[in-house]
Amino acid sequence: MLRYSLLLLCLAMPLQSATLPVQRLDQHAASGRVRAETVETSQGCTTVTLRYRQQVLHSQGCYVLSGPDAYWADLDFDHHADLWLRGCTDGQCRSIRSEVWRFQPGRQRLQYDATLSALPNLRLAQNEHRLESGIDNAGCAGQAFHYERYWLPNGILRPLSRRIQECLADGRIRYQEHAWQDGRWVTTLSREGAPSEAEEAARRSGGLHTLP
Repeated sequence: MLRYSLLLLCLAMPLQSATLPVQRLDQHAASGRVRAETVETSQGCTTVTLRYRQQVLHSQGCYVLSGPDAYWADLDFDHHADLWLRGCTDGQCRSIRSEVWRFQPGRQRLQYDATLSALPNLRLAQNEHRLESGIDNAGCAGQAFHYERYWLPNGILRPLSRRIQECLADGRIRYQEHAWQDGRWVTTLSREGAPSEAEEAARRSGGLHTLP
């Protein structure tokens, strides 16, 4: 069942501050209105239709398990809260799908953003004004992963860096960091060998505090 069910949801919209809180949509939030119009589940696939003011917003993704969670979050760092759906795409929740509607202050409307919605496992680093996306379990008994970091100058998604950990043919683990410079990826760090537990955690987080 969708987390916010068919209840009328009262939400802060738009919020304006230097750093906006990530706010889960539920009956305890305050001000503004979004409503879940329909929640449909067919063959294990859940979709949802939302209404914001006079807009009808249709989710385009297939969610499993309990359906998507919904948040207000400033995903493009323009000091206006955007609508963010997040949910599992497989039974083990190894991959999180996002759907993003960015708030257009001039029109006072929500606009679906196909670029941000296409990023798998989207994560928000609010204080650093960064987004991350990637695959946390890319094989090799859970040891392989890759993540890319982005910023949004003038609301346009641009790559900044990426981290990749992979298993080589001889079984060794290789970890690399790359920076996007002058239109190409440049390797800034390369290490081989099994990391310590602390190093593994640092590699996966990339030093960011991400939400939710």
